[in-house]
Amino acid sequence: MTSEFKVETVEHATSLPDEASARTLLDRARRGAEALLRARRWRVKSLVELCCCKAAPEQSPATVAGWCQPAGDAVTANRIALRLRRPKGKGHGLLDFDEVFGTMLHE
Repeated sequence: MTSEFKVETVEHATSLPDEASARTLLDRARRGAEALLRARRWRVKSLVELCCCKAAPEQSPATVAGWCQPAGDAVTANRIALRLRRPKGKGHGLLDFDEVFGTMLHE
């Protein structure tokens, strides 16, 4: 039986370098958070890549590591956005998993 307390969808920037590795990083963060989501009875409708450029599903200044858009019911996040890459001016290289996962847990 599949739990309803999970991340429902994952979306990353397919047009940026290392897109397969970015998807893997986002999936790994999702899988790592699932036990916590089940234990707290939380759900996330959408987990997305956050970037400073227009290629990503969500854009924000390079200083923002992530954000959460709550649904207002104290258990659901409509959207969690995580920065997976360094800014474009620094080559869009992927961040370390620990940095991404720490942001996921914070959000």
